[in-house]
Order: sequence, then structure tokens, then C-alpha cells
Amino acid sequence: MPDNKKFSLIFELADLAERAFVHKLRAQNPQISDVEIKKAVRKWYQDRPGAPLGDSAGVPGELRRFAPCDNSES
Repeated sequence: MPDNKKFSLIFELADLAERAFVHKLRAQNPQISDVEIKKAVRKWYQDRPGAPLGDSAGVPGELRRFAPCDNSES
């Protein structure tokens, strides 16, 4: 399968998973508001069960390393 097809499939699966999650939320609580759903979906994407620090092995790095550099002194 070409890489572009794989990439498209990843997004389709993510969309399907999100829709299934929203369906589950509405089934559990028919009175849930759209705002509450958006909050729950955001939390669902950010939660990493079994991998709270990410998917890679090893020691987590400092996020500051990705900050823009100030190259004005060069």
C-alpha cells in the first residue's frame, strides 16, 4: 500500500474512533452538551493510558528544546 494511502487510512480510522467515542458519550448521557462532548474528546485525545509520557522508550526529553532559537547574535 502506498504511503499516501496509509496516511489517509490513519486519519479515517482516527475519525471513526472519535465518532464511536462521541456515540458512546451520547448513549451514556443523552443530555450531554456539545461543549461537554468537545471537552471529553479533547481529554480523550490527550490521555495516554499505558503511555502517559508518550509512545517512545527511554527518558522523556525537555520540551524547551523545541522552542524557537534566538539567532540574532550570529
